[in-house]
Amino acid sequence: KKNSKEDDICYPPLLPSKVDLRQVTIIPHNEWKRIQDSLDRLTREAAALRAERKAKKELHFKSQNVVKHWTNTYAGMKEQKLKAKKKRDEEIEAERQNLDVEEEIYKQGERKKAIENAKQYQFYQTERVKNFNSGLLLSRVMKERDAQIEFQKSRIKSDKKWEDQLKVNIAKAFKEEQEKAEKRHRERIALAKDHLK
Repeated sequence: KKNSKEDDICYPPLLPSKVDLRQVTIIPHNEWKRIQDSLDRLTREAAALRAERKAKKELHFKSQNVVKHWTNTYAGMKEQKLKAKKKRDEEIEAERQNLDVEEEIYKQGERKKAIENAKQYQFYQTERVKNFNSGLLLSRVMKERDAQIEFQKSRIKSDKKWEDQLKVNIAKAFKEEQEKAEKRHRERIALAKDHLK
């Protein structure tokens, strides 16, 4: 009876169809378990090693992040020096850019002045402006000449007045000297007459 029950149970086919059984190796269940455990052990060990490495890396990264803000370590001092150098470099670069901007503004101003001077020169070179300037110059020259003539006349007048005044003063002084001399002469004659008496 047992055989008939076993015949009734339908097992799923273990091998694919059309497989040459001479090329198939059958492994006992215990051996198969051992191979799977061995492969699983290697996979588990590799996964454990990977997890351990990852944990160490994360711990190292966290440690680096914590330590890099410390100022009393070589790495912290180095970091601070690098930050200070970077800040100095940025300040120097900003100052250099400001100087460049100022230089550009100055150059633009100089170019503008040069253009204005060139335009003004071209304007002065036109015939109408040349004639106007020559007329203006001529009027200034004539005005200066008239002023010089007036000055000469006034100087001559003042010289003549001075000479006339000098002549009057000399005549007056001469007259006074003559009167004094006559007075002295009269006094001497009077004195001589007194002595002769």
